[in-house]
Amino acid sequence: MILLLLSLVACPTEVACTDLAAASALVHVVGPTGDPLVATVTATDADGNDVDVHCADVSTDTCTDWVVGYEVQGEITITADADDGCNTGTGSVTVDVPLDDDGCHVVQQEATLEVAEWTDLDCG
Repeated sequence: MILLLLSLVACPTEVACTDLAAASALVHVVGPTGDPLVATVTATDADGNDVDVHCADVSTDTCTDWVVGYEVQGEITITADADDGCNTGTGSVTVDVPLDDDGCHVVQQEATLEVAEWTDLDCG
């Protein structure tokens, strides 16, 4: 009986992963001045596959914060294209998304994506 109890205590326990889908990244898009910037956002993984992006705000028409992927591990490159009618620009940022210590879910990364390549158009 004592041997049975010792074997129960000595055995490592398995971690029960949940069905929760963790977001891989939260990205804030800003312009050259650091102010939030409305942009169209796309993302790809290290193999060049598309990664889903969803607006974290209410409307994609005014979206400056984006959720990138769910349970996508590894390197993700996020690109933003902005065009307000008088200016146009693009920018990108890469995040590396690890798994948590249990190996169940990704650890969400947060990044600021600056649209730095900004071109003034003739709005005259």
